[in-house]
Amino acid sequence: MRLFLLIPISFFFFSCLTTPKIDLKNSDSKIWIENIKNKTVADDYENIYRFGGKADLNIFIYGYYSMAIKYKLFEVENERAFYYNKTTLKSYIIKTLPNLNFYEFDLSKKLYNPTKPAAYFENNFKNKNIYVVIGLILKNNILYVAKDYSEDYKNKLNSWFENNGNFNGNEWTPISSADWNSYPLPTKDDLDWNNIYTIGEII
Repeated sequence: MRLFLLIPISFFFFSCLTTPKIDLKNSDSKIWIENIKNKTVADDYENIYRFGGKADLNIFIYGYYSMAIKYKLFEVENERAFYYNKTTLKSYIIKTLPNLNFYEFDLSKKLYNPTKPAAYFENNFKNKNIYVVIGLILKNNILYVAKDYSEDYKNKLNSWFENNGNFNGNEWTPISSADWNSYPLPTKDDLDWNNIYTIGEII
């Protein structure tokens, strides 16, 4: 059985373990910075994407405008810009697998609160820093984000699910011996540029 995750726009995450190398010397990078710096765009979910003077990006999630998710511009290739945010493996897994029931909805506060996520991880789990990347492209003053994975990565991810948990319909539950350390982390090369999401017009 194949598992397809529904990931909110704020979690269009792709990642790597090694520190990515900043390379902004090419002409594509200079054009991107000039066109995007000090600009702002809001998507249909009222999330705000704000670019600074060096074209670095702060994403403000609707309802959490005082807490920005900070992304740094690392490279631009063929008009495609790659922004990275440093986080941890455990945080990445928790945020990208909402169906694991790591969170419960608190109606009184209208917030998602963590509910013992450590219960799903074995003591040998090695939490580590990872670098989450999003891919952006600008066309006719409209900003887009690559929102999907390649088929090769989806196959790799589904193989991991099958080997480390059990399916009940579309729900997946990890087994107690799930090897979280081998969880397949996608890289920028796994972005599917044939499937892009419209963020909005920059101003």
